[in-house]
Amino acid sequence: MRRGLAITALEADANAHAPFPPGQYDLVSASYASIPRTPDDRGITNILDAVAPGGVLVVISHDLDAMRDSHQPRMFDPDAYLQTADFAAAIERAPGWTLELHETRPRPPGSATAAHHVDDVILRARRTG
Repeated sequence: MRRGLAITALEADANAHAPFPPGQYDLVSASYASIPRTPDDRGITNILDAVAPGGVLVVISHDLDAMRDSHQPRMFDPDAYLQTADFAAAIERAPGWTLELHETRPRPPGSATAAHHVDDVILRARRTG
């Protein structure tokens, strides 16, 4: 509140029916979110719909390529969950969106999970219409 900005944090199930008011948020962030895939990609649609015109979407996830390449047993199937690339593909198909950034970046040295996840995938997109 130091800058006089109103901030509202909302936690909801992205796959629920109408979990967010449409077009209401200037910034929507899905950081390391575990959103199960659905046949209709409802989680992606609901999150994109929540962003207001002129607003920004930020999605950050672990780069799972190292996990897929590992010969160690997995505790879960990472492909059962939405990934940053799924959001990028939806944004590229959707009118009224500009994909500003979609890249893999190394995790900072010494970060708590650096031993398990070497890189993160970061997406930033702006809703233009």
